[in-house]
Amino acid sequence: MTAHESGAAAQIAELKLEITELQEMLAHERRTIGAQIAEAQEDERRRLAAELHDEVGQGLTALLLQLHALVLDAPAQLNSRLMEAHELARKTLDEVRRIARQLPPAVLDDLGLAYALVHLCDVMRRSSDLDLHPDVDEEAPRLEPAVELALYRIAQEALTNVARHAEATEAALVFRVQNGRALVQIADDGIGVDPLLSETGGGLAGMRYRAASIGATLEIRSAPQGGTVITVLTEEKA
Repeated sequence: MTAHESGAAAQIAELKLEITELQEMLAHERRTIGAQIAEAQEDERRRLAAELHDEVGQGLTALLLQLHALVLDAPAQLNSRLMEAHELARKTLDEVRRIARQLPPAVLDDLGLAYALVHLCDVMRRSSDLDLHPDVDEEAPRLEPAVELALYRIAQEALTNVARHAEATEAALVFRVQNGRALVQIADDGIGVDPLLSETGGGLAGMRYRAASIGATLEIRSAPQGGTVITVLTEEKA
């Protein structure tokens, strides 16, 4: 190799190194920005959850009590209409409580992801016909707040999709932390996921975004026995 060729090769190698470093820097910035956005969104959800509980929920509860008192004292011709208003207020309160339950649980901040996932399975089991089997390592170490938030939201979205769309009767959620890497896996016995939807569906796209924001990989595949398996694996700590 001539001196000119050797110099050109060295320049190309240096350029490749610079490109690689730039790509790594951009990937790090994307993850950082994604985590910051996710954290800001969660902060807003916490604020809304508190307002729903403290302001809207208490106001609707007071309204229910007043309507109940009016039903007891109202003339017969007004009783049916007041009963309808009372039922509407009750349903509205139930809906507010449902929305508040879907906002970040305090257990995620207080006790960590493992206990939050167990709580999530309990809530999903009570609100759906799914036979849910959590397999959670409750002794797993705490993760960074942004990572716990993202993994919790992915699990929540996945289980919600299973309950609403998969026509499944059973589902399992696994959570492990090993060698600095966290694994969350959700498997169901439903009808499976359309390959196109696994790439473009709104809920699944959001799950991919959350995984990318913490540098995790997300895989969606068909289970051998039928159904779908969603696996999230965080990057190994340096």
